[in-house]
Amino acid sequence: MNDIQQSLLTNPDSVPVSMGNIDGEFHPMLIDKGKDDDDEEIANHVSKRTLCVMGLHSNVTADLLKSAFIPFGVVQDISLPMDHKTAKHKGFAFIQFEEAADAMEAVANMNESELYGKTIRVSLALEKTNTKM
Repeated sequence: MNDIQQSLLTNPDSVPVSMGNIDGEFHPMLIDKGKDDDDEEIANHVSKRTLCVMGLHSNVTADLLKSAFIPFGVVQDISLPMDHKTAKHKGFAFIQFEEAADAMEAVANMNESELYGKTIRVSLALEKTNTKM
């Protein structure tokens, strides 16, 4: 069991999200949603309808992702960032749901599941911020 799973078991009020670091790799992060916090505070940190799906097999397509995630609700958009040198996707995707509750249901059911023979990590995606100075 990894640290994220252990933290979710010991603190069910934690919300799993993803963050990117300088080298472009995505790593899971938890935001602790305490009893006094409200949904607006969490919304300041995460896009409640968009998921980051990491660890994808190179043969996974947008259609396959849609088929895997549609049972949880209406999927509005799927983005599979491409590596232009290899002409394959980079191994992660962003999936946007119509409803935040559907996205949370997908995280709860799909994180650490297997897709195309590989274990995937599913979490809420951080809001895109302007990092240029």
